[in-house]
Amino acid sequence: MIVAAGVGGSIHVVDGTGVPQRTIPVSASGLTSMRVSPSGRLVATSSVDGDLTLWDPRTGARLRTAHVPGIDDLFFTSSERVLVTWMVATEDAPPAVRAF
Repeated sequence: MIVAAGVGGSIHVVDGTGVPQRTIPVSASGLTSMRVSPSGRLVATSSVDGDLTLWDPRTGARLRTAHVPGIDDLFFTSSERVLVTWMVATEDAPPAVRAF
């Protein structure tokens, strides 16, 4: 399975041969980051409007959403039990790393 972020705030899932499986509309405001878990069972997205969401790429189901504005990147730990987010420093705030 291959998962890719698309223009317009969607993620696209294709099988190993390149055949499209589904398009998941994530955010009309656009994505700031997307990461697939090491096992491929989860996809995490962050959006311009501040939503941090976990998805099941096999079904397209939204599993969990939290409002966490300002995420620039995100990473799964190898156990997939922790999602780490990174926010770049701004004039008003220092850089921040959070774990969920």
